[in-house]
Amino acid sequence: MSLASPISAATNYNVNNTTYLDVFKDSGILTNFNLNGTDYTFEEGDSFTFMEGLYENVKLILDKPVSILTSGIVNLTSNVEADDVISVLNSAAGSNITGFNINGSVNIGGDNTTLNNNTINSSTRNGVLVTANNVNISQNNITGSALSGVNSSGNNTTIQNNNVKSSGNDGITSTGNNNQIANNSVTYSKNDGISTYGNNSQIKSNNVSSSGNNGITSTGENTRIDSNRLTSNNGTGITSTGNNVTIHNNTANYNKKSGIYSQGPKANLVSNNAQNNNEHGVYSKGNHAIISQAYAYNNKMNGVYITGTNNSLTNSYAYYNAYSGINLTGANTTLSYISASHNGYHGIYSAGIGVSMIYIWDANSNKMNGIYLKGNNANVWYVIAANNNKQNGILSTGNYNYIYSAGASNNTLNGIYTTGINNTIYGATVSSNLKNGIYTKGLNSTLSNIQAKTNKNNGILSSGSKTRIFNSIITYNTLNGIYATGPSLLIQNTTSSYNKQNGIRTSGSQAVIYNSTVNKNTLNGIYSTGAKNFVVSNKVMYNYLYGILSSGYNVDIEKNTVYHNRYGVYSKGSKAIIYLNKVYSNKIHGIYSAGSSATIVQNNAYANRGHGIYVTGALAKIYKNKANSNYKTGIFSKSRSGIITYNTASYNRGNGIYSSGYKSLIGANNAHRNWGYGIYSVGKKSMLAKNKATRNKKGNIKY
Repeated sequence: MSLASPISAATNYNVNNTTYLDVFKDSGILTNFNLNGTDYTFEEGDSFTFMEGLYENVKLILDKPVSILTSGIVNLTSNVEADDVISVLNSAAGSNITGFNINGSVNIGGDNTTLNNNTINSSTRNGVLVTANNVNISQNNITGSALSGVNSSGNNTTIQNNNVKSSGNDGITSTGNNNQIANNSVTYSKNDGISTYGNNSQIKSNNVSSSGNNGITSTGENTRIDSNRLTSNNGTGITSTGNNVTIHNNTANYNKKSGIYSQGPKANLVSNNAQNNNEHGVYSKGNHAIISQAYAYNNKMNGVYITGTNNSLTNSYAYYNAYSGINLTGANTTLSYISASHNGYHGIYSAGIGVSMIYIWDANSNKMNGIYLKGNNANVWYVIAANNNKQNGILSTGNYNYIYSAGASNNTLNGIYTTGINNTIYGATVSSNLKNGIYTKGLNSTLSNIQAKTNKNNGILSSGSKTRIFNSIITYNTLNGIYATGPSLLIQNTTSSYNKQNGIRTSGSQAVIYNSTVNKNTLNGIYSTGAKNFVVSNKVMYNYLYGILSSGYNVDIEKNTVYHNRYGVYSKGSKAIIYLNKVYSNKIHGIYSAGSSATIVQNNAYANRGHGIYVTGALAKIYKNKANSNYKTGIFSKSRSGIITYNTASYNRGNGIYSSGYKSLIGANNAHRNWGYGIYSVGKKSMLAKNKATRNKKGNIKY
């Protein structure tokens, strides 16, 4: 305005590449100046419009609040590398710089300055240096800066909608607090695309690519990194080391290291997409992190890699990664609602202690295992599908692991394979695996409510001691329904049917097979070779060979119901106890005992097509049995020094009782209405006493 004016109002002045020098001096903006022959006094809020043209050797010092604008294309250049083309001093707070093509640097030291819609090229240092607070840098094109395109140490800075390219250091560097960096395109930076060190920063909707190091690096606390796209950076897409950082809805693809790397505690990673990165898709190293809705595909290492403790991963997908879909090494991590399929190693690999998994939707078609539990005290609930993996559906080598309600089918090895101690598998469904449905090797394994069918080897294979199998249904397996080799086994309330070999096969000592149903197996129902085993209260029927086949010593076969097998019960071991069994309608013998010193007591053997009870081992004790209506002899004994007492043998088509053993004792037996003799003894030095035999066709007692 003119010196004579009595009114104070903001005024716009037009200047060209010559007249601007009448106002802008090396010391700053003149308070009193002359333009085109008229004297003016500068007042706060005045503006200058630079007319189109080339302005050379420019050094604008803004020491007062001012707006400098352009009309047309205005190019500002400086021939002095060490000088800034425009400097905003602290005293020029609230200034506005808009529309310039600047060949050099801009230095902003005044608060509340706006740098808008400028082109800044070829700075020999930072393209824009900000040391003030509340600065707004927007819609600028910043190219070829020797250092950072934008370097801000002020607080509450807004850097948005800029295009920053080919910076010699970072594209954007921010060290102040409460800054917002949004909607920028940052490409070809030699270091990081965006690097922030202050707290409470907002980094949102930026497109960062082809950086020499990371796309975004953040070290401050309470930072939010939201909706950015990080592509083809030479380091990691996003690197965050601060506390309480939120990383949300970012896409990090084709980066030379990981897509996203988070190191600080209490990070929150939500809805991020990481694909085709050279290392991990998402790498979380901090503790107490929450990761949800991660999408990690085609990464050259792991899809999601978690090494910190007390973290959670939920609602996430990890497919086609070269290593594992998800790799956990930290303790007390929780996984829920996970899909991890088609990965080069495992779908999920867990080496941490105390890991919990719930609702694993799928861990399928991985080149090793669907899920690999290497750590101890893992809890895995509801694995919907661990199928078609090149090794096992689930592999557990840790101790005290618990697997509840898991499905594992069509795997190249086993459905579930455990080697650790004190592992529990409850409610698993395992089918059509090329080896075993479940294979356990460790001590104290517990298997309950298992369904194992159509596996190419065994439904369940157990080699560890003290295995317990409860309430399971095992059917249509190519070898055995259950095959257990370890000692101290317990099988209870289990059904094993339609298997191509044995329903249940055990070779360890002190096994207990109790209250189970074993039927329609191609070989034997129960085949036990171990010593001191108990086969008690089972229903065994319609097996092709033996209902119960036992070759171990000191075996107790008790209270079983055995029918419609080729042989009912066949015991070859010494000192067997065969007690209170109901054995009927078998194709050959009901009970066949070949071992010495057997005790055969209170059995009911009837309607068998061979002998009811057939004994060949020495020193047998046969008493209080019922052997009626068999197609051959009720009790047929070859036992040397056998004792046959208090038995009932009637209505048999052969003899009631037949003994050929040396020095046998035959006493107090009842034999009625048999087609042969009631009691027939041919053994030398045998003794008969107090027997009752009536109405037998060939005779009652013969010796």
